[in-house]
Amino acid sequence: MGGDRLADHARKKLGCEFHSHSRDGVFALQPVDCLGLCTRSPGMLIDGIPYGQLTPRRFDKILDYIRKAAI
Repeated sequence: MGGDRLADHARKKLGCEFHSHSRDGVFALQPVDCLGLCTRSPGMLIDGIPYGQLTPRRFDKILDYIRKAAI
């Protein structure tokens, strides 16, 4: 379903491993067993908002949008 591929991309993009924070401190990378997004996997949760059907490109776009909003 692409979860391992996305996890690898997330670690590279954020510059951290699971259970730690991104280089800029904006994001914490935490593994989860289930988000209830099985039909829309792979997925992630940011500030309580679920995102599904992620690709590395979509992941990057979402993070860039959130980073800009955090500044």
